[in-house]
Amino acid sequence: STAKADTRPTQSIKPDQEIENLIKNLPNKSIDELRKLWKSYCGEEAPNWNKSYFIPRLSYRIQEVHYATDIRPK
Repeated sequence: STAKADTRPTQSIKPDQEIENLIKNLPNKSIDELRKLWKSYCGEEAPNWNKSYFIPRLSYRIQEVHYATDIRPK
C-alpha cells in the first residue's frame, strides 16, 4: 500500500520572523491596539472581549492570514 503524502500547509512554510514577533508581542499591546489589529485582520469591528480572550483568537487569525494565503483565498 502507498502512504499518502502529508499535505498540511504547515509542513513547508517557514516561520516569518516579523509575524512571529507580532504574535509574541500581543500580550503587551493595549486593548485598543488589539481591536485595531482585529479590524485589519478580520475585516470587522472587534467584539467586546477582554485581552485574555482576544490574544489566542487574534494569534490564530494572524497566522491563518499570513501562512495560508498560498493554499486558499482569504
